[in-house]
Parts: sequence; structure tokens; C-alpha cells
Amino acid sequence: MTKLYYKNIAITFLISTIWCVYVFFHYYGDNSFLPGLTLMFDFFIAAIFTIGLAALNVILRFTRFRKRNTEGFKVNFFYIFAGFSNLILTIIYFIYIIISHNIKEFFAFENNDIFLILTSLIIGVFIIVDLYIHLLKKI
Repeated sequence: MTKLYYKNIAITFLISTIWCVYVFFHYYGDNSFLPGLTLMFDFFIAAIFTIGLAALNVILRFTRFRKRNTEGFKVNFFYIFAGFSNLILTIIYFIYIIISHNIKEFFAFENNDIFLILTSLIIGVFIIVDLYIHLLKKI
């Protein structure tokens, strides 16, 4: 692991923290008719953005950076950001499901947001495993 890799992880978590604080205060100060609706839109716009960024990075990983410069691509900020952001959004959604007691509705596949969350989870886990697979090989 290089110094650039740890710097990119720190920036990723800083951006995620700022996003969470923004969404909290945006929701807290919202006096509109349906204040929870803006929170839902903020979350799903962020989820769609991170899924799109992750899909683009995975495509680049397996096309342009397949055999050459893979280690250089794995310390790329956007690759690290896409992986960790997808996992963070998935964790936030699962915490929401547990707190709101909507576990049965989630596993009943009644909502369309399940596709986004499961896609985010799969892409996030794939990128994180791709980032750390070389460390597991050394063990």
C-alpha cells in the first residue's frame, strides 16, 4: 500500500462524512410538505451516482487496465471512492431498514429500491475484494 492509497481512502471517508452531515442538516431544516421525500431523493441520487461511477471504473478495470498498470489503477481515487461509497450507502440503507422495522418489506421485494441497494452492495464488495485480493494472497 502506498501513501497515495491511504490519502485517497482518507479523502473518500471525508467526502462521505460531509455528505452525511449535509443530508442530515438538509433533512432537519426542511419544512416542506413531505420532508422525508427530499432525504429519499438525496440518497437515491447519491446511490445512482456511485453505482454509475463504480460501473465505469469496473469497465475500465477490465478493458483498458486489464494486464498493464493494474496496481496504478487500484490506487486511483475514483476506484477507491466508488468501492467504499457503495458500501457506505448500503450500510446506511440497512441501518435505516433496521431502525424503521421494514425488514419484512425489504425481503418481500415490494420496493424498487432493492435493485439499487443490491447492485450497490455487489459492486462495492467486488471493488473492495479487487483492492485487497493481493493482500490475501500474501497470507
